[in-house]
Amino acid sequence: MRKHALLLLLLLAFALRLYRLDVQSLWWDEGISLHLATSSLADIVADRAANLHPPLYFVLLKGWVALTGTTAFSARYASLLASLLQVAALYALVRRWLGRPTAAVAGLLIALSPLAVVYAQEVRVYALLPLVYLALLALVHELVHSASPAPRRLWLLLGLTEAVGLYLHYMTLFLIAYGGGWSLLVLGRQRRRTDLRRWGITHLLVGLAGLPWLGAILLHWPAVQARLQIGRGLTEPIPLDYLLRQVWTFHLTGLAGAVGRPELQGLAGLTLLLLLALTLLRVAHPATRRTTLRLAAHWLLPLSSALIVWRLRPFAHPRYVALFAPGLILLAAGVIRPPGPPLRLPRRTPLPRPALASLLAGATTASLILISLVGLRAYFFDPAFAKDDVRGVARYLEAVAGPDDLILVPDSDWSLPFTYRGEATVAMPPLADRERMWALLARWTADRRRVFVLDYRRGTRDWQGVIPFALERAGAMVARQEFDDLFVRVYHLDRPVAPPTPAPIEARFGPLLLTRSWVEAEAPADTALTLALGWRLAEATDQRYRLALRLLDADGWPLAAADAPLLDEGGRPTDRWPAGREVTTYHLLPLPPGTPPLTYTLALGLYALTADGPRPLDLLDAQGAPQGQQLALTTVRLTAPLGLTDNPYRVEGGPPPLAEPVPMADGLRLLGAALDRTTLAPGQPLFVTLRWRATRAPLPDLRPRLALVQAGRELSADAAAPALGRYPTDRWQAGETVVEHRRLTVPPEAASGPAEVVLSLNGHRLVLGQVEVRVGERLLTPPPIAHPMEVRFGSVARLLGYDLPDRPIRAGEPLTLTLYWEALEGATGTHYTVFTHLLAPDGRIVAQHDGVPAGGRKPTGGWLPGEIIVDPHPMAFREPGYRGPARIEVGLYNPTTGERLVTDRGEDFVYLPGELEVGR
Repeated sequence: MRKHALLLLLLLAFALRLYRLDVQSLWWDEGISLHLATSSLADIVADRAANLHPPLYFVLLKGWVALTGTTAFSARYASLLASLLQVAALYALVRRWLGRPTAAVAGLLIALSPLAVVYAQEVRVYALLPLVYLALLALVHELVHSASPAPRRLWLLLGLTEAVGLYLHYMTLFLIAYGGGWSLLVLGRQRRRTDLRRWGITHLLVGLAGLPWLGAILLHWPAVQARLQIGRGLTEPIPLDYLLRQVWTFHLTGLAGAVGRPELQGLAGLTLLLLLALTLLRVAHPATRRTTLRLAAHWLLPLSSALIVWRLRPFAHPRYVALFAPGLILLAAGVIRPPGPPLRLPRRTPLPRPALASLLAGATTASLILISLVGLRAYFFDPAFAKDDVRGVARYLEAVAGPDDLILVPDSDWSLPFTYRGEATVAMPPLADRERMWALLARWTADRRRVFVLDYRRGTRDWQGVIPFALERAGAMVARQEFDDLFVRVYHLDRPVAPPTPAPIEARFGPLLLTRSWVEAEAPADTALTLALGWRLAEATDQRYRLALRLLDADGWPLAAADAPLLDEGGRPTDRWPAGREVTTYHLLPLPPGTPPLTYTLALGLYALTADGPRPLDLLDAQGAPQGQQLALTTVRLTAPLGLTDNPYRVEGGPPPLAEPVPMADGLRLLGAALDRTTLAPGQPLFVTLRWRATRAPLPDLRPRLALVQAGRELSADAAAPALGRYPTDRWQAGETVVEHRRLTVPPEAASGPAEVVLSLNGHRLVLGQVEVRVGERLLTPPPIAHPMEVRFGSVARLLGYDLPDRPIRAGEPLTLTLYWEALEGATGTHYTVFTHLLAPDGRIVAQHDGVPAGGRKPTGGWLPGEIIVDPHPMAFREPGYRGPARIEVGLYNPTTGERLVTDRGEDFVYLPGELEVGR
């Protein structure tokens, strides 16, 4: 049996690596490999130099697929053979170093290794790299243990191995450094001058052999730099503990997502504890100490150097571990089955406890085999670890796309072109060259009106979403087909794609200037709005700003919203933008189904995410004074909906559906309704959202009446046509869905108690829900006021005075200002916001608070004439570092229009008497 151990191991390894070899679809990286393997040698070198990766693997693969073809099975078979060689090479190395029994353990572990099986079934270099690792270890071991001087053939083989590794993958640099350092240390300690000279010559020649590749990289250095920077701004450094857990789990399972699976993580932790305990036991005994430490060094030292890659590029895939994975198997086999008979030791030398050692060895072996089997099961049968289903996408496109259609795939994703066998044209927009990209898109869509776009749920290198922007601008997305982590968007185009021409604009949000804008003037009401914005940083910032888009109704109600980080074409956020550079960003604002086809205001704002939550940026005027936190960019007109049934943007809009649609009139059904709150105080608004459907057309001008009813008495009602009276039912199309909102306000004279929200039309009456009206105690006599004053704000309110805390004002600490208002006869019906600003001597705001009086509990629309309102405002510092004199200004404004109330002194604010001092 021992004589046939290697053969049995190879058969086991072959069976596992052949099993389901072509079941999974080709994926992105495999598509790149096949694309390069079918390219010219010059193209291979140029492409790899721009990506920093050496070209040798792709040259070898080019020769292989020329003989076998470019199917998934034939291309992956080359990796399968390389993985089988790993088993034989590791067995031979361990047998030479540690003996046949240990070699059998190592052979079994690598035959079952999920990591080895995974990369035996991929068209990538990672099945070849462990062969370089094993060859280099074997050669260095032979050199340092051979008689001096070592045979020239060993030096020649070492040089060839290092050169081959260098041209296979740049990660072998860490391995070469380890092997070179190990041999130099031993040879120097033994003073083997001839071998030291040959060491220098060998590595000099290896360096010279690498110069052509270094020259190719330098020639393509701008592209290399761009490639290294891609996506880096979107990632944070990986915590060291997570990185170590990921690398360890990946060693054992070969699955990048295994670190997130509790069962795999638990098995990996158990295996670590057992292996660590067994290793320490072997190190504790002199007979096995030296071998164990050497095997640990062979694995951990090169690997620890390679961890630099993940620290520098947190988004790098852990597959680079495949190069060093045989080192773990070497160590595990060496401690499970130590080599040779025990050394002759002095009598007093403690011997290891055979029972404990055997128990740990057996448990460690069982744990390694168990996690290997669990990992293999997950790889073969768990859909969560399956490759992206490009094959399913190809079959779908072959069925629906014709010769007049266009299929766009992400830049450098060749997996679909090698899988798709249909008649449509497949193209890749070159995102890195925007001018060429726009020209190609215009040419590709000149005579095509249907475009299919392949995209990945995890995202692609289209950081700005310029392709969806371009296609939506030229038409509309009409469908979306999902395939697990892939999806296909279908666009119908009205015209060829063309780049936008943004017009100049001047708007400043903090350090960020909005310099240009282009907004789609018209769009169907069930698609999406497109806009392109030009930005420039006046000064560098350490903040990552995000853009908030809002489509506002006539009363300021947000009908649609979108939120996205501001990224340049390389995926860099604003904290990585240089000052003064112009950046164009592209955006989509999907429209919820049921949005009425009317004219709306498109507004935008900017904010930064901080530890305390979102921090909005102020819109500043030419003097740097705040003008709110939202810019009304332009008005847009929505046209009649296309009648899409797929809701391709997957946006939620409107209220949840009713249990059953309710007929409210002939041809008009109520599909859904929602109240925005269940408890109300006088003056507070209740917003009711309604979803309607016209089952026929034309309809008459129907006017549903919405009322707030308490004890049979209407407190508030709205009987206008839908959509604030702007979209009467006689304009609706058959089958059209319309979502509208209505506002009911509790009048000041309302009493506490329940009230019903009632919808009625043509004799139909429907109770939508119930709310509770809570009338708090009304103050009719002013309390003691520390700083009395009297300033009248129109016919709405009289400011009677204010209180401030009786303590020093410290920068960064909230400053609570309490205002005392007397309600006047004009308060009822309009809702105003109070602003309180702490101003520096130059007029800039250093602290502020804007809000509805009494923290929202006492809106002005619910004030009774003569009522006293105690109104606290916690002013938060915008400049925590400010020190010096300051004063407070107070006023009221309409939040919908921004218009301020004018005082009886003719100003739209009032300064509170006295000057404050802000200290430490």
